[in-house]
Amino acid sequence: MAERTGGERDPDREPPDEPPDVPSGPEATPESAAGQRRETLDSPLPEKVRRRVVSLTGDALGALTVAELPVPLRQYARFTPQRRTKFGGNAMAAALAGDAAFRQRIAGRLRESLPELAEAV
Repeated sequence: MAERTGGERDPDREPPDEPPDVPSGPEATPESAAGQRRETLDSPLPEKVRRRVVSLTGDALGALTVAELPVPLRQYARFTPQRRTKFGGNAMAAALAGDAAFRQRIAGRLRESLPELAEAV
């Protein structure tokens, strides 16, 4: 079977381009059974923004304890911030997207270290 390149789509295997019939935005987000709001992005971050977010996460990661880190990121905790970003960037991005508690911890560290940026956002 021939491999597909990045630009080709297999309509039988990939979801359609149109979003599911689910409301979006923070005020329309459904509540989970545990009572926590589930956050979703309307679209992926632009690549430059994603790299900057991952870089800031790599810097903040060193201030967290091993217990505060998602399991996939624990192996990167002992790396320098630059090496964390280089080798753990995808894992950090996935953890930020899927783990609200981790996202809150990183946001708290960034508020402490970069108050001007936090205030602007």
